Amino acid sequence: MCTPNGIRIFGAGIMSSVAESVFSLESKSPHRVGFNLERIMRTRYVIDDFQKIYFVISSFESLLKECFQDFGTLYDRIETLPDIEPGEILPDDDVITRGTLEHFGKIQSVSFGPTQPERPLHRITPAPSLGQFWLMSASALLA
Repeated sequence: MCTPNGIRIFGAGIMSSVAESVFSLESKSPHRVGFNLERIMRTRYVIDDFQKIYFVISSFESLLKECFQDFGTLYDRIETLPDIEPGEILPDDDVITRGTLEHFGKIQSVSFGPTQPERPLHRITPAPSLGQFWLMSASALLA
């Protein structure tokens, strides 16, 4: 939701963690990138740490508009596309803030190398219903 006071968080997952709520809003570490559903669904994420990237959407109305589309064509389009690594900035991303990624131990790191510990990474799977999409969008930020 757009507010005069700036970015606000949205989502049950992120709002259930006070530490991640503060991190996502105030830290210089994570990237903040404009909401793009296809990009979000291809992005891998870590389940046991803060995220390297948070997606910013302008309003609830914009989120609802994204939810009420034909997901079949979206699934078909992304099915064979490669995953996007956590923290990776793409050339066509609408970068709101480029983070330092200092929380994660490397400045501008975009992938896990052999010197970093293994972490479980997950890709958001297609959600056939609006209710499941709301869960999917738990890390979305509202501007």
